[in-house]
Amino acid sequence: MQNIIIKKLKKNSFSYDRKELEIFKEKIYKENSILDSDDLKYKNIISEFSDMIISNSGAEFKLKLSKSVLGFFSLNILVNGNRAKVLVDTGAETTVFSDRFLKNSQISWNSQHKVEVKSFNNSSSQVYLASIEKLAIKEISFENLPVIVLEDSNLRFAFFKVDGIIGWDVLSKFDFEINYKSRELVFNIDNNDNDVGVELINFSFPSVLLMDSDNELAVYGIDTGARKSWISDKIIEKYSLDVVSSKKVKYRGAGGKEIVDVRTIKEHYVNFGYYFICFNRIKTGYTKFLKGAEFDGVIGSDVLANSGIRFINSKNICMLI
Repeated sequence: MQNIIIKKLKKNSFSYDRKELEIFKEKIYKENSILDSDDLKYKNIISEFSDMIISNSGAEFKLKLSKSVLGFFSLNILVNGNRAKVLVDTGAETTVFSDRFLKNSQISWNSQHKVEVKSFNNSSSQVYLASIEKLAIKEISFENLPVIVLEDSNLRFAFFKVDGIIGWDVLSKFDFEINYKSRELVFNIDNNDNDVGVELINFSFPSVLLMDSDNELAVYGIDTGARKSWISDKIIEKYSLDVVSSKKVKYRGAGGKEIVDVRTIKEHYVNFGYYFICFNRIKTGYTKFLKGAEFDGVIGSDVLANSGIRFINSKNICMLI
């Protein structure tokens, strides 16, 4: 069974070569600025929607989160005045709603507004885009928010008892904290902590720079919608890690059921600012999220459940709490 050992250090272990960091960021931004046909189609559809408007009082406020038996957090929001229960998922690039909920809320979409999205295993499926007239999270509101429409069965919304997923497209607009112990989501949080955290690279999902076992730069995604953390296959060769087992596993992605090759690693560790994280029997998974880059791994809720995580998007920093 996969388990995590987390120890707080006396000082922030994060140090890096700024030049190395800037070269990495420049490479990724450059390669991902080149739009392929799917990117262009998405951009063209979005251009047909009205301009998005965000309203935010700027005052700090807290929301109570519900926790499912699988460990996922959800909260209640309003969509065009209709109550909706949504998962909080930083690993989702775009906010998603089930077709059932949108139909029941009398929100329609153009059948021509169809794009291709890729799942974690790089498989793809066709989905629709819609524009939400107003999405409200207490004192925050979005007007004309583009969202993805998925068939209710694809991500088993009914199984999770939710209507959709709030993704990084919404969450990245704010400084916020997810406190796993108090089960609270805090928006517009002030970062008064002396811990400067680690550098947050704001791609289409949150990515952080950590230090690996050789004190080299390591790039990890942060996915609050993932129960378990995972690492890239390339880590095995880089550190000559012990492979405990290897097998094919079925997952359910945006395109339905997918079969992926998974290897279990005896042990691997990284430093996340003030925290030392040791992964025991961690599994491998898909990490080629961006063009021209393969991430070292993904931090999931098994790490975050130790306390929580804070994203200060206004300063591009992230920290465990």
